[in-house]
Amino acid sequence: MSGTFPVWTKKLIDRVNAHGDQGITDILDHLPLFQRAGVLMSELCFLEEFEAFINKFERNLKKLHGPGIMPYDLGELREWMGRALSMFLGFQVEVPEPPKLNRRQRHNLQEYGFSLFFIPAITEDQYPVHIVKPDWSRVESDKAERIPLLGKWVAFECQIRLVEELGFRSRLGVPYIKGLGVEMDDVAFDLLPMISKKLGFNPDRAKLPSVEILNFMAYFMNWIRENTGLRCPDLTKNPHWEMCQNTYRDQGYILVCGRGGGNDVSFVGVHDENPNVSFRSMVVFPD
Repeated sequence: MSGTFPVWTKKLIDRVNAHGDQGITDILDHLPLFQRAGVLMSELCFLEEFEAFINKFERNLKKLHGPGIMPYDLGELREWMGRALSMFLGFQVEVPEPPKLNRRQRHNLQEYGFSLFFIPAITEDQYPVHIVKPDWSRVESDKAERIPLLGKWVAFECQIRLVEELGFRSRLGVPYIKGLGVEMDDVAFDLLPMISKKLGFNPDRAKLPSVEILNFMAYFMNWIRENTGLRCPDLTKNPHWEMCQNTYRDQGYILVCGRGGGNDVSFVGVHDENPNVSFRSMVVFPD
């Protein structure tokens, strides 16, 4: 039989092979599914149907190579993003029209490494198993601001170009290099408005990602990179923390999210002006 299992199944098997008991927990969580699949795999009619499904799945993946994430044809981008999100999440996602950009905005976003994404307005309860949800256990939950996913288009900063040109030293995803961080006030009051204007938007358009968005985008970009070959940053590659817009109310601190000791982007902590915390920006488009 030709074809491959879905990516999440391969990752699950790889985890079992590499770590044993860490991966076997997920196997046990889905044991009825594996048992049912084992029975069905012995039936010829199911194998034929399953092979047809896999072939269709792989054809759809090949179609995702088309427009990329910053094409000139926004109609193609809407269709591409809808297919990608639906395949990533495992259910249909309705994607609205992408934002209409003028020539300067489109050029600047491409020049400075920003890519367009639609972030659906879904809850963590709807996440598929291959997304490791933010771990809020390190902060007091009643003091941590929670920000639902937007249901909006954003231009997400994927490459470190603009910040350096503006005179700030950042390092999106490089771990634990002391002295290269910036103060939160620098980002909120100076840098974000400068980024907005440099890209050709109103000063209030650029934002820090929320914990929820950074977590979601880490796994969505990994899926895109692994399944389409398009270039996206790997936020799971190195241990690092990034500033997020969520506040920690009574202390006035901002939360950070990133990869801790494991391979998942689920760490949530409090930013206390630690110079080892990096940051990235995104441009949020209105409905």
